[in-house]
Amino acid sequence: MAFYLSSDGYTDQMGGPKQRLFGSKRLKALILDNYQKPFDIQKRIFKDAFEAYKGDNERQDDVTLLGFAVTKYQKVTILFASLRPAATPSDTQAGSAIPEEYSDLLKSYFEKAQFIIEQHGGFTSSAVDNSIIAFFPSNADNAVKAAKSLQKILDTLNTDQKQQHRELLAIGFGIHTCSHIFKSFEELKQMEQEKKRNIADDITIVAQLQSLTKTTGTSTLICDETLTSFADPSRFMYRFTGIIRLKKKNDDISVFEVFDTDPQDMREKKSKSLGDYDQGVFYYYNKDFSRAVKYFNAVLSVNPEDKVAQKYVARAEQFTSHSLPQDWEYLDSVDDA
Repeated sequence: MAFYLSSDGYTDQMGGPKQRLFGSKRLKALILDNYQKPFDIQKRIFKDAFEAYKGDNERQDDVTLLGFAVTKYQKVTILFASLRPAATPSDTQAGSAIPEEYSDLLKSYFEKAQFIIEQHGGFTSSAVDNSIIAFFPSNADNAVKAAKSLQKILDTLNTDQKQQHRELLAIGFGIHTCSHIFKSFEELKQMEQEKKRNIADDITIVAQLQSLTKTTGTSTLICDETLTSFADPSRFMYRFTGIIRLKKKNDDISVFEVFDTDPQDMREKKSKSLGDYDQGVFYYYNKDFSRAVKYFNAVLSVNPEDKVAQKYVARAEQFTSHSLPQDWEYLDSVDDA
């Protein structure tokens, strides 16, 4: 919300082609056209408009125009997506280097990705090294919806790749919600350097979440702030992944997997085993590791490729026969990704 106070020196200025007063109606129209722009740009616009209207006339009076805004920090959801060669079920993680001959294919994909992101109320800041960063000032739901659409484009692309006997590609999504003041790429560029550093920290977090999709065998990982920001969480399929210690930080975050972006057969397996999975998580964090193993093994009987369940089983079995380490709560470290 913006407020403006003006002395009569602005509105009483003579000028224009008919040598009339600038007037409050003209000033109001000028404010309505520009109030959403940064104040440093508004200052130049209002000054130039006044000088242009005044022309060669003398200034009538002292001129003061004061503007200020009451700004509320709003939630912004950041999506970090990265393409990589697809892993086979036996791989520990997908590769990272995409052959150079795929450059035209990647360019086409990211052009489509930018259109999809804009359709979902977001905007992109960059597409570098097979990755893209997007911001969604509207709501967190749109970031996940965009990820689902981006996955569909890749599925179509992989169908063509398979027919041509070429290497398939995979994509991982990290999604993180934070509080900042900007609604467009232009506003982001014009922000103060200190605020940009804060955004850079949040981008680092979301990039680390994306990196974890490789070691956890997931397609989309979100932070707890994103989950609580959903307008309607029931519209998505998700499960708790674990507590993560961020690289080079002392911060811990709770991470959730959204498996709407998984292939249909994997979505069905994770949905079918979700009850046992949740029970396994419950007993694990209550330090009842033998029961946790029981439920996670039930998950693996339905979905043997569930890498998150595999990780929980491995750690729970270790803790039943060894003393509990200080980092027992952490399912994974970003340094492992």
